[in-house]
Amino acid sequence: MTLTTSKQSAPSLGAPIRPSRWRFVAVLLLPLTAVAAIVMWGFAVNRAVSAEANGFSRGPLPGVVTVDGHPGTWTVYAERGTITGVRVADAAGEIPVTMTAPRSAGYDQGGTEATRVATFRVEPGRIGTWRVAVTGSSEGDGQFAVGEFDIGRYMRIHHAGMVALLVTDVAIAVAIAVVPAVRYRRLLRAQRKPL
Repeated sequence: MTLTTSKQSAPSLGAPIRPSRWRFVAVLLLPLTAVAAIVMWGFAVNRAVSAEANGFSRGPLPGVVTVDGHPGTWTVYAERGTITGVRVADAAGEIPVTMTAPRSAGYDQGGTEATRVATFRVEPGRIGTWRVAVTGSSEGDGQFAVGEFDIGRYMRIHHAGMVALLVTDVAIAVAIAVVPAVRYRRLLRAQRKPL
């Protein structure tokens, strides 16, 4: 009985595998997916803002509205008009009001564009009825709204969400296409180097 031994040759590396073309198709589709996600995100934010705005106290512009509320930060919005001054008072006296920058954040409520014009903070222990009086001019049936909802803070969260979606989209695109393409080119360069 004769034993034969065969030498196994080491597997050759051969040509590097080119990244699949589907990766590049996926990268092309990612921006469309990001746009769709941002549109859906914006739709959800608008629905949430509209739901909050439905609960606001409203009055004619110029005019006065009485608010039964609790301590916290409250916001005054102009709906179809311009507010030039806001005064807030209760039985204990006036409450300081901070006017916001022109063209501040706002919302769209049933086709009515509203703009945040002022905020006021009611300190703890000051529960009761407040009188909110505004001066300004209206466009036909203009009115103002008062609510414990700061659209500016909400919009900052909204914008942060949009940025997060875009960053995620770019990161996925890099992971799917750029990284394999870079590895492929490095392998090609390594094989072309003379031994």
